Amino acid sequence: MLNVVVALHCEAAPLIDALGLKRVGEPAAFPVFVEHDTRLVLCGIGKRNAATATNWLHTEYGGAQGQAWLNLGTAGHGMHRLGTGVLAHRVRDAASGRSWHPSLSFATPLVTDEIITVDQVQMGYPLTGCFEMEAAGFYSVAEHFSTPDLVHCCKVITDNPRNIYTEITEELATELVAERLPEILELCETLREKAHERKR
Repeated sequence: MLNVVVALHCEAAPLIDALGLKRVGEPAAFPVFVEHDTRLVLCGIGKRNAATATNWLHTEYGGAQGQAWLNLGTAGHGMHRLGTGVLAHRVRDAASGRSWHPSLSFATPLVTDEIITVDQVQMGYPLTGCFEMEAAGFYSVAEHFSTPDLVHCCKVITDNPRNIYTEITEELATELVAERLPEILELCETLREKAHERKR
């Protein structure tokens, strides 16, 4: 089973469509979309929401250990071009300084970089690190449900110094995530397979 945590519907829409995920569980604390071996929850913006939704999804659907977990979303970066897909080799909470190191035990066409979770929109664009608002909240909870090789964060770059965050629209976010859909789907399949192998 793969569990995907995404802040906004505009970020999740390409994956929902590609996998044929259907909304279930009305009414629910968080919108959930399911199909066969994938569950996706929309958590809203911010690390607290991400942490709460991750724990809720785990509890609501049986609390099984050893499943795959993915935080998918968008981020800003000082150098990467718009639409770059990034897989975290480190997740860091800017406020607390805590960090996590996902185990990249598989090949990926995605760029690997540090993902830094901030509590407020990052006004400037440092040259290193992707800046976003959910990954640390997600990881701080999901790490208790699985192992580092099955808990990952993937972000698509939607803003940089030439295209600042105030220019992001829902349509742009959806378009840029859709551009990286082949790599995202490959990542999802890899995580599902690794979770399945772990159960054998």
